[in-house]
Amino acid sequence: MTDPDWVPIMKKAAGIITDHGGTTSHAAIVSRELGVPAIVGTGHGTRTLRDGEELTISCAEGEQGVIYEGILPYEVEEVNLDAIPQTRTQMMVNIASPAAAFRWWRLPAKGVGLARPAPTTAIFAAKSVPAACHGYPRNLCESGQFVVA
Repeated sequence: MTDPDWVPIMKKAAGIITDHGGTTSHAAIVSRELGVPAIVGTGHGTRTLRDGEELTISCAEGEQGVIYEGILPYEVEEVNLDAIPQTRTQMMVNIASPAAAFRWWRLPAKGVGLARPAPTTAIFAAKSVPAACHGYPRNLCESGQFVVA
């Protein structure tokens, strides 16, 4: 399990593996916000793996992540976001830091659905990312006020 005190080291990690937790655990949420692959709730992963061991964490194979021995080759595929069909659900992003706002602002999201951890971050994100104000009254965004769901 992780807690907010671990976030600085989580930012430096190539991947995160925990014995406990699920999709709404601290490690899972923070790893998604940071763009770091994570496999949570392994039950015994931290006792099985050894310091310095080379491995590959894959979160691209469905509901469960997979840990492979060694560093596997991979390919990066660019996706044309304009080719993705529109949905009836307005997709929004969660932003945990100003750096995340600058990293994710080009996603085809309809705005920021949740900004955390502090109001200053939310205000910064709302003022820095034009998409953050989409769907909110213009005067709220211009005044620096924001909505936290």
